[in-house]
Amino acid sequence: MKIITIVRTLNEERNIDRYCSSHQNIADEIFIADGGSTDRTVEIAKSYPKVKVKPFTERMELENGMWRNPDWKHINFLIEWAESEKADWILFGDCDTTPNDVLQRDARAKLLETTHPFFMVVVLCLFGEGFHFPKLAKPGNRHDYQAGMWGWQASEGIRTIGEDLVPHFVFIRKSKEKKIIDFDKERSLTLLPPYCRLHRNCQTEELTQKRVDYYRESGLIPDMVDPEKFGGHIEELPEWAID
Repeated sequence: MKIITIVRTLNEERNIDRYCSSHQNIADEIFIADGGSTDRTVEIAKSYPKVKVKPFTERMELENGMWRNPDWKHINFLIEWAESEKADWILFGDCDTTPNDVLQRDARAKLLETTHPFFMVVVLCLFGEGFHFPKLAKPGNRHDYQAGMWGWQASEGIRTIGEDLVPHFVFIRKSKEKKIIDFDKERSLTLLPPYCRLHRNCQTEELTQKRVDYYRESGLIPDMVDPEKFGGHIEELPEWAID
């Protein structure tokens, strides 16, 4: 069985080392489509023997002289690359999201054992390094953790669709154009805590504000707010969440 993890990068010098090292025990190969980094992202990534890097050159112009790689096209570029390299499983996530220790240890064995075509794992949204927003992992009024899609069998023919000037996308099967996949209703291998993935979207106040400013000033999300405004209360990370 061949497992390929795919990830988009653009100036991810802060995250790329942690991303690559955390996937070493899970993936056979790590595919990175770099959107034009000017920092050490590509240099660091290439220091890992399992990593392959390709440039993704498509850009879209935004407001105030800003630009962005179109999200859904960037992801499809990676999916098609992984399929062309005969992946059996494709794992997809952002560069600032990594599996915790127990998931790094067991994910490969779980995929070898399952007959389900999709792989779902809980994501904890971190605040700094030692805290997180429980509400974002337990959406609505639920008290239990809800898993999100992490990967799929390549034979499912998954793609994404979206709009160039909107930083959101949905998953479809390419054989059923524009039919959105409801992963909750599909057959999925679902892992709950102590298994989790850690999303470091609020690493520091400075980086968080920079992200908010980017989405506002570029016009992508004009009403973007700080995650503290919608993420609910903050709690210490549970012991099982370490990575």
